[in-house]
Amino acid sequence: MIRVFLVAAACCLIAVLGLPADAAPGAESPASANSASAAVSRYTVTADILNVRGEPSLTAPVIGKLKQGAVVEKLEESGEWFRVRAGELTGWAHSDYLQPADDGTVTGPDEDGLTDAAPPPSNPKAIGRGIRGTASRKPVETETADNAVRTGHVLGDAVRVRTGPGTDYEIEGHLNRGDRVSVIASEGEWYRIETESGLAGWIAAAYIGFRTDGDSAGDALRGRVIVVDPGHGGNDSGTIGTTYGTYEKTLNLSTALLLKRELELRGAVVVMTRAADEEKPSLQERVEIAARSGGDAFVSIHYNSAETKASGILTFYYSAGKDKPLAAAIEHRLAEGGLGLDSNGISFGNFHVVRENSLPAVLLELGFLTNERDEGLARTESYQLAAARAIAQGLEDYFASQEERS
Repeated sequence: MIRVFLVAAACCLIAVLGLPADAAPGAESPASANSASAAVSRYTVTADILNVRGEPSLTAPVIGKLKQGAVVEKLEESGEWFRVRAGELTGWAHSDYLQPADDGTVTGPDEDGLTDAAPPPSNPKAIGRGIRGTASRKPVETETADNAVRTGHVLGDAVRVRTGPGTDYEIEGHLNRGDRVSVIASEGEWYRIETESGLAGWIAAAYIGFRTDGDSAGDALRGRVIVVDPGHGGNDSGTIGTTYGTYEKTLNLSTALLLKRELELRGAVVVMTRAADEEKPSLQERVEIAARSGGDAFVSIHYNSAETKASGILTFYYSAGKDKPLAAAIEHRLAEGGLGLDSNGISFGNFHVVRENSLPAVLLELGFLTNERDEGLARTESYQLAAARAIAQGLEDYFASQEERS
């Protein structure tokens, strides 16, 4: 009775003072309370690494990360975003990367700021390429797009395909980053798509990408072997951002994985010098991986630091004959790619992974983590994806020009 009285008194005090409910210590927002009573309140992360953001927006700062298999508690939702809690971490995650969990314990972040993966649910929903679900609502008919059928590719993992152009329609299935689709119609911010496997439905337009008129034509990257080198790793964090405390090694890896997907989308074979945060190959081991790969090019991904407020992108080469043409092609795309940071051109760089490399090799510094604006941009998935696309386009240009000379 005392506890009930105190809660009632607290609610009255909030009403009198005109404060929002979440201003009171321990108070829960109405949305949270509604979510708590929902049939499903625990979700499992389906992405390899899921960003948790401070607000329900792709442009909001990343405040934490969740590993695949982690189980979280859903607190509320806003459109396609869920506010989730895992241990001490509370923030917003995109619902496309969360599926209802049958069981599991909510897990908090570890020393690296990532949650430990909980055991996957015993009967997880199928998440994969072209896997169909059960449709119970007829899709909305709409006019065919003016430009007839266009071929696009999916920009996210486990992206929902719905039976109609809106989040209130049933989920028809899921597609993953790099999956090719035919866009046959559009309505508002939604595309109607079909896949070669027969999956058809609607996807939010934000998750579909197209080649632009500025993209290089042809299949210059098809069959090419590209070695992608995310700098640092393990106990070597690289530069640490001076504003947000961002670890360079983390940005290097996330950007490199986006580059891997972009290259594979264009038909390339990608060899990674490391593919996990805990891995830390030596500089010589990275060069040896490149030599054994039988590759065609080597790209090392880094972010920069300086004692001054230096800003922008730098592209380094070592050999004027072997490396400089590749550096020039990639730098051109980075400069013209609308990333939000200026390119400072190409420069000679006496870096081991470039100097000792038998492949045409470049080392990219994609922004200064000692500059507040650079670091803020570099932390966003949109910036990293734009950089990855520009690098992939630069590689296409390089190989296309090599073919023209041969």
